[in-house]
Amino acid sequence: MKRNALQIKILPSVAFKFKIKWKRGGGAGGFRDYTGKTHYNSGEDITFEFFADGSMLFLNEKNTLSITQCRISEITKIPGKFTVSGDEMTINLGTGTSIGTSSCEAKGNFKNTLSASTLVKKFVVKNLDSVFRPDAPLILCFDGAEGDACFERSK
Repeated sequence: MKRNALQIKILPSVAFKFKIKWKRGGGAGGFRDYTGKTHYNSGEDITFEFFADGSMLFLNEKNTLSITQCRISEITKIPGKFTVSGDEMTINLGTGTSIGTSSCEAKGNFKNTLSASTLVKKFVVKNLDSVFRPDAPLILCFDGAEGDACFERSK
C-alpha cells in the first residue's frame, strides 16, 4: 500500500509532537542442539521513545540463552532531551546506566554509569517499502539508513 508523497513529506515535521515509540529488534533466533533437548538463542531490542515535552528515552536490551543454558542479559537505559529542526535531530543524552547479568558467572555482572553526550542526526520518517511488509509501517531512519537498520513505529 503506497502513501501519497505529500503525506510522507509532512510526517517528519509532526512525527515528534506527541508520544511515539520507535523500535528495532534483531537476533539469531532459537536453535536446538543435535539432541533436540538443549535450546539456545540471542536477541536485541533497541528502542527510542520520544515525548511531546521534548524528553526521550533510549533503551537497549540484549538477552542470550547460551548453549550451556546460561541466561545473559545487558540493559542500557539513557534518558535525554531532543529537538527537531527540519530533517535534523539533536539528541542530548543524559547520564545513563548499563547493567549486565549472567546466571552462570556472577563475577561477570556489572552496573556502569554512562556519561552524558550529544548526537546530531539527519533523519527521515517514511513508510517501509517492502514486498515482505504489505502493511507499510512507519519507520524512522537516521543518517540515510534503510530497511532493517531503521526503527519501526511501535504501538
